[in-house]
Amino acid sequence: EFAARALGSVSALLDRPFVPLCYGGSFVTTAERVRAHPRETYRRLDALLSRGDSIEEGHYAERLWAAILATPLAPSAQRALARIAGRNYAVVGGVLGISYT
Repeated sequence: EFAARALGSVSALLDRPFVPLCYGGSFVTTAERVRAHPRETYRRLDALLSRGDSIEEGHYAERLWAAILATPLAPSAQRALARIAGRNYAVVGGVLGISYT
């Protein structure tokens, strides 16, 4: 739900077979990747995050940065990941989860 509210029309980013996640709040990107999304996306994120510090939305946003700003995986890389993961991955609510069991 947060992703759909935050990303609006670009929430289709989460419909990919593999969605990168960002932990720890650190990431690197290029201006090209930032400009790949409409300004409205960033305005929406700003509005959702402006209600305070260390809020739940901040933790969700932290994980979304990679999905928003990373270069999408090539289809060949997606196939390779699927082969390596075998049946140990699942899409839950649009987000990929790896099962280590």
